[in-house]
Amino acid sequence: INWFDGSFNNSYKFTGDTLLCGEKLLIFEHSLQYTNKTLLRVEEGKVWRKSFNNPCANEQLMYDFGLEVGDTTDAYYFKDYYVVETGTITLLNGEKRKQLFLTKNANNTPIMWVDGIGSLDGGLFQIPDFEGYTSLICVKENDQTIWINPDQSKIQCDSIAVSYTHLFFQHL
Repeated sequence: INWFDGSFNNSYKFTGDTLLCGEKLLIFEHSLQYTNKTLLRVEEGKVWRKSFNNPCANEQLMYDFGLEVGDTTDAYYFKDYYVVETGTITLLNGEKRKQLFLTKNANNTPIMWVDGIGSLDGGLFQIPDFEGYTSLICVKENDQTIWINPDQSKIQCDSIAVSYTHLFFQHL
């Protein structure tokens, strides 16, 4: 939701994987920039973002699903957040996945990470809230909705999915 310019769809679709620099990388395409690809490396519960233009160079830690209660993350967007609770979430398809509740200080409501989805606030590809805010509407896997934001409608999810399926990886 962009306060000045209205809302826009910021979906990503998993389009395959590749072997680059001796590593298996997952390829995601962005709905607004079909030529823009994002590469992710997943290993032992951690998710790193790699530069598509130079995948052998630096990488950025996005999520660490191996954290336990009391651990602090170094993940880029969530740096210095710490885990206050762990658990399991059941998706709409019946699949169970690990969830982590993190906060930056005791006065904030914790955010939730779900393995293979990312932040339930902003999705796998979190966008900084410069103007407005980001809201994860839904997650689809093979055209099946596996999670929908309880504050959104299936109609909203389907209207976004018409232009591009919002698909994320499952923890490897």
